[in-house]
Amino acid sequence: MKCLVSCSSSEKKGKQNLILFFSLVDVGHPDFYCFLLWPYIETYWLAAVGLFTMASTGMQVEKIFNERLQRFATTLYYQGDLSYFESINKETLKNAMLLLQELGVIERTTVEKTNLISVNSQYRENGFKKLHELVEQIGRCVPGVFSPPVQLTIDSYFPSP
Repeated sequence: MKCLVSCSSSEKKGKQNLILFFSLVDVGHPDFYCFLLWPYIETYWLAAVGLFTMASTGMQVEKIFNERLQRFATTLYYQGDLSYFESINKETLKNAMLLLQELGVIERTTVEKTNLISVNSQYRENGFKKLHELVEQIGRCVPGVFSPPVQLTIDSYFPSP
């Protein structure tokens, strides 16, 4: 297998991007690499879907949101809607939320020692259209698992306060 690693830094926010390119021509078992990545992609999809619950509230306490998201994920797994048990791990979900923050999808604020999260205004516009597109884009990365449009009832897992 050939692997090219590229590291670039952005002038904007001092961020560094690490990009890995794999040539699957020389790989005997590309499925092995896919099965390593798919649980994480499923977690990112799940975290993005959970953000739709902020449509009515606008902002939620991070700890409560994470607990409800994990409960929702567990239910989806046992219903057969998620393929990988690793996708519902608490730490993996926290990492997915950090990635969504780095991508600018969510914003974190602290009020009186309480961490709050909210969906960025760009992703709330036009009925969360941009968030819908992100969910569909992530969902297409795991073949045969999520075919748009995604129809989930999440109100019972994330009741309004």
